[in-house]
Amino acid sequence: MQLALTSPIGGYYTKGQGIGRTGDFVTSPEISQMFGEIMAVWFVLHWEMFGRPQNTVFVELGPGKGTLMDDMLRAAQRFPQFYAALKGVHLVERSPELRREQFKKLKCQHGQAEMTNEQAPKRAVTSRGNLPVEWHDVLDEVCAKEAVPLVMAHEFFDALPIYKFERGADDLWHEILVDIEVSPESAQVMTQLAKWISARNGMGLVVDYGQNWTQGDTFRGIKSHKFANPLSSPGSMDLTADVDFSYLSYAANGLAQCHGPMEQGAFLHAMGIQARLQQLLQTTRETQMHKRLVECYKRLTDPHSMGRIYKVMAVLPESAQQTPVPFSNIQKAA
Repeated sequence: MQLALTSPIGGYYTKGQGIGRTGDFVTSPEISQMFGEIMAVWFVLHWEMFGRPQNTVFVELGPGKGTLMDDMLRAAQRFPQFYAALKGVHLVERSPELRREQFKKLKCQHGQAEMTNEQAPKRAVTSRGNLPVEWHDVLDEVCAKEAVPLVMAHEFFDALPIYKFERGADDLWHEILVDIEVSPESAQVMTQLAKWISARNGMGLVVDYGQNWTQGDTFRGIKSHKFANPLSSPGSMDLTADVDFSYLSYAANGLAQCHGPMEQGAFLHAMGIQARLQQLLQTTRETQMHKRLVECYKRLTDPHSMGRIYKVMAVLPESAQQTPVPFSNIQKAA
């Protein structure tokens, strides 16, 4: 799975062609700017709650085409004190092609860019407030930074490799077939994130599709917006498996607090997406634009679309005294 997605030679994400309406799948940030704006507001709100730390960085794991981070930065600029405390952006991305896409989306300046041997960006400066942007192959490189991390992991864990097991007639677990899927790399990343967030008094959001329990066979391929046999054409389709949020919480247990998960629709509604929709509707009189805005809102929040299967989990330092918004009405993940 990892080779098919991230191999330098023919890896699906390495080629960077799958995201968007003309690709194989569409993510929430590609559907509407409202998604990224709401995420930015969440970080601003909790930055206030944490006493307005003055040395913060945005960190995104698997930033796709850069749309989510671009929307978050644009929304964050509406809060001058928060933006002034933001000292940079760190993107964990291996694909040279996707790095180039992110460079363009974030409106980075070529004159101040440092490139890799593959002509992919390594360091640059975005025109949004002249913030420095750095790219990293692995999370370890970012965790060495001495700053308060504001971490966004959107549709990141679903693409990490899984191992598949089933219980045999001997009552023992055997690798490969169907009954249980486990992602040791997900646990490793979550443990690392939890330690870092607690050590630096940071915060994070994990947004992905999945459940708060271990499932059976969810490994699948996605090609041209349809499910496909994941083994039929390695390197030419997205490979994914539902995230087990209970497994992520277990990996962080004793290291950081995990709150949730809660359904994406409930999270977006509680954070004010309907009010933002009304604001956007008032900016235009075009009927088609009104229709499109409402359709995008419904797709993000409707339980029969992305509103239920996508979940949101908040990660706070182990020492945090307050329950994050809007998780106070749901039970904290064990």
